[in-house]
Amino acid sequence: MNLREILYVIRYLVQTGCGWRMLPHEFGLWQTVYWWFRCFVRRLLFQTLHDVALMLDRERSGRQANPTAGVIDSQMVEAPATRAEAVTMPPRR
Repeated sequence: MNLREILYVIRYLVQTGCGWRMLPHEFGLWQTVYWWFRCFVRRLLFQTLHDVALMLDRERSGRQANPTAGVIDSQMVEAPATRAEAVTMPPRR
């Protein structure tokens, strides 16, 4: 099994959400794929691939490769107290 096939099988796992032991037999032994996956994770390959893809996408859209700021909308985050109030109060109109 070559490296391209291993990455294909890992991508299949992510897309379908199936478990390691439920891999179809044509992909080979699940232990082999899992071993390679653990090697990739240990070497931070997936984080590196994600970071490079993000930088390329940002540059392609005309922005800087690395973001200079981040925005968090506080209205989108529910606190436990807010959730309890939402249950007792009628919805806003």
